[in-house]
Amino acid sequence: MSGLVEASNAARVVGVLYFALAIAVLSQIIRICLYRHNLLSFQSGFLVLTFSWSAIRSCAFLFNYEPTGASYFFKWLPVSLELATFLLLAMFCAYLVERGDWEKTRCAAEMQ
Repeated sequence: MSGLVEASNAARVVGVLYFALAIAVLSQIIRICLYRHNLLSFQSGFLVLTFSWSAIRSCAFLFNYEPTGASYFFKWLPVSLELATFLLLAMFCAYLVERGDWEKTRCAAEMQ
């Protein structure tokens, strides 16, 4: 037995929506690379995390596996990626509020 279980129609629809989100985010990542924008930016980090999250979620919904270690990995890994995305958002908000101190700290670290 291959370990696959028949997915419901609702799971298929949600999986296709997550897949569409992954394609949209991937197109944004490709645009950033083509136009040679800064790859070490908040936007790039957010897009990479979002692409990873949506790709794993689409696989989890489209290919419904029997409960094994790998299936639990694909079901719970997106939760960690969500946390990383929200932490990046909080860090970006702190950057906007404390931009002056952020630049001073970064320049002081570069001087050492």
